[in-house]
Amino acid sequence: DGHFQWYTVEVQASAPEPEDKLEISSFVRRAVSVEIALANPLNETVEFEVTLDGAGLIGDPVFALAANEEATYELLYSPLTPGVQVGSITFVNEQVGEFWYELSLTAEPAPPTSLDGMTAAVGSSARQQIKLENPTSEEVVIKHTIDNRRNFAVSPAAVTLPPYSAENCLLEYTPSSIGEEENGEITFSSPTLGEWVYHVTGIGEKPGMMPEVEITAPAGQQTSRSVTFKNPFSEPLNVVLTLYVNGVLVGGGTGAAESPKAKRTARSKGGASGAGMSTGRAPAPVMQLLKKAKNVVPPFAGLNIPFAFAPPQITETQATLIVEAPEQRLAWTYPLRGVAEAPPSERVLEFEARARESVTERVTLVLPGLPPDSITSPEKFLHEVDVPDEYKLLVGRSLVVEAVHTTLSSASEALEFDITFEPLRPFSCNCEFVVNKASGGRWRYDLRLNATEPEPDDVITVEALLHHTSSVAFNLTNQFATYAPFKASFSLESPSELTVHPEEGVLPPVGTEGTTFVVSFTPREYGKTLVGKLIIETEDMRWSYEVRGTHPHYAAPAVRSKIDTKLNKDVAKKLDRTGEPRNIMKANMNVARNAAKGMKTLKDMPPSGGGGFGAPPGAAGGAGGAAGRGRRK
Repeated sequence: DGHFQWYTVEVQASAPEPEDKLEISSFVRRAVSVEIALANPLNETVEFEVTLDGAGLIGDPVFALAANEEATYELLYSPLTPGVQVGSITFVNEQVGEFWYELSLTAEPAPPTSLDGMTAAVGSSARQQIKLENPTSEEVVIKHTIDNRRNFAVSPAAVTLPPYSAENCLLEYTPSSIGEEENGEITFSSPTLGEWVYHVTGIGEKPGMMPEVEITAPAGQQTSRSVTFKNPFSEPLNVVLTLYVNGVLVGGGTGAAESPKAKRTARSKGGASGAGMSTGRAPAPVMQLLKKAKNVVPPFAGLNIPFAFAPPQITETQATLIVEAPEQRLAWTYPLRGVAEAPPSERVLEFEARARESVTERVTLVLPGLPPDSITSPEKFLHEVDVPDEYKLLVGRSLVVEAVHTTLSSASEALEFDITFEPLRPFSCNCEFVVNKASGGRWRYDLRLNATEPEPDDVITVEALLHHTSSVAFNLTNQFATYAPFKASFSLESPSELTVHPEEGVLPPVGTEGTTFVVSFTPREYGKTLVGKLIIETEDMRWSYEVRGTHPHYAAPAVRSKIDTKLNKDVAKKLDRTGEPRNIMKANMNVARNAAKGMKTLKDMPPSGGGGFGAPPGAAGGAGGAAGRGRRK
């Protein structure tokens, strides 16, 4: 009968029961693989959407099967923190339907990692690095604990790991016994990443040759320095100090036989020669002890041993300090290297260049204070540049020193160097150019490097309407075959209408597509062109661009001027409805003549009796008034 009735049907489809329950177990920060067999019953290719539920599960989000194909899906489980949880993996396809597996996930604490064994002489230390990784997308802070702080130490105290990065910690072992195994357990922990546990063992050895200690002083002047000896044992240690210079005993000692190790290490370069140790006193010692010979060092305490160095001329002195524990029959031998330097030179080596430009200069140096008899045969001179730590990378990439003439046959000859300064970015740095004599002696010269601002790499023009934003994009790569973090910004004097995006990131290596920079201009008022300076810089490179923000050019319409002396016909008709020309002068004369006649008539009339104007006496209120009303009508 043409009538219809509609019904709303609500279908609630719950998830099916799991196909199976899979139990997966793994140590934290390790991965296990699980294979799940799937089959396609259709005669066409199907594609499953894969959903993973559970921390540490890794797998492809899409899995495709050809017609009537059977294959296995690989699921990885790599937990970061220990614990037990229930997860799932679900496969969904509109034609095949939905099926899923319940996962019982167990993350067990990782077993301790055994580090390489360490050995060191008592009184010294051994070191090795431990690598820590952060596989997450968040920054984490890792702290550590050590169960044996007497023998082991880790630096730094806390490590901050950026996302997806790795850092090294330094493990230091200081033995407190000889021939006995000393153990330690280091635990690194983080709320996000859990714990790392490392086992390490160390064995102490008998003392022997210790690291060399260097002391410098201007020729003819005295300086002092100290050696710190630490008692590695848990009991007091009686020690005797002995100093040999140029093979001669000059301080401390007990008068006993000389140490064979001291005989091998005490020698002099460019000074007096000593074939062996002698108990005779040097008439004018170049080095001398500033502490008494016999000392008692408390357990695990340190002993500061000062000594003085006073070189008479520019040369090098080798000496040996022996710290002997007679009761334990142990001895620690410290090689001492005394380097005499020339007095500070007034000559300053200065180099200035624009960034990304180069300047080369030949430098000639005649070494002041070099004794005439110090060179009896051709001698080689070496050079180095002493740079502050914060400028080492910049100077290393921008300064090249080429030795031209560095072998001298006499003290009057000059050294020659070709120095090239080619900075990549602006900076200013005070360094030292150091010349070392192979047989001993050192000269220092102030080296000043000044890299100024370069010319702009390019000029970028951005045109925009008032209160509208226009942008220009360009790509940039690093100058080297490595990734480099960058920062991009406009200089302080640049107008705020100019912006750049991104302001920080990473530049890919040279030869790649590069990072895209977008420069935008949003004018807020009309006026002259706005000019700003865009700076993009990495640790060792800088680019600069002149950015000009302008308005679209306005072209005024070209209109030809025209003067029309003819009056429009419609206007003319309105001004002169009769169509005949008016004589304005004549009309004005008639008006004046009529006005004069009116004045004469008024003078000839008799005075009024109070009635209407010009009316006979007695008729003012009657006929006169009626006449007036008749005219108005």
